[in-house]
Amino acid sequence: MVDGRIRVNYVNNYLKPGPNTKAKQGITLGPQANAETRFHLSGNHPVKLMDHPIESQPFPAPAVLTQSAAEGYSAVLARAGARRDPVDPSALARS
Repeated sequence: MVDGRIRVNYVNNYLKPGPNTKAKQGITLGPQANAETRFHLSGNHPVKLMDHPIESQPFPAPAVLTQSAAEGYSAVLARAGARRDPVDPSALARS
């Protein structure tokens, strides 16, 4: 938040809805979002954002280490989860 206004850099995210997902947009905005809320979007897969202005340049923020959305998705599939059980292969096959 900058000067009471929400500014979001939303970068390199991979959004994959689950089988029971009903939301039609990739990002759900909370009650604090308003007409002054601004987003910078870059490298996301896919993102649908409704009724909020998109900025072409990122907002000032501390540097962070990033990877592409596809690299992140692959890393999660390879390493996430507490264990691998018989359900995992079928869920991964639908990925």
